[in-house]
Amino acid sequence: MLRIIISGRVQGVGYRSFVASIARKHGVGGYVRNLSDGTVEVVASKRDDQFLKELHHPPFGAVDRLETDELEDGTFETFEIR
Repeated sequence: MLRIIISGRVQGVGYRSFVASIARKHGVGGYVRNLSDGTVEVVASKRDDQFLKELHHPPFGAVDRLETDELEDGTFETFEIR
């Protein structure tokens, strides 16, 4: 499992919906949520390099940085917006 913190102009611009759509396209389970510090957190059930690459290119907003951390194994059958 992978935890991803995305920094930039990613809140209030539809970024969570964007993440959910590309996660579903790549068969990645997990969730996305806004954090109080202005970043967005993604927890993904698997590492998918194409999914990670696409996170950098939202149609609105701008990604400045993506930080990833490996987490203990976990399973998510679907991807949700929290």
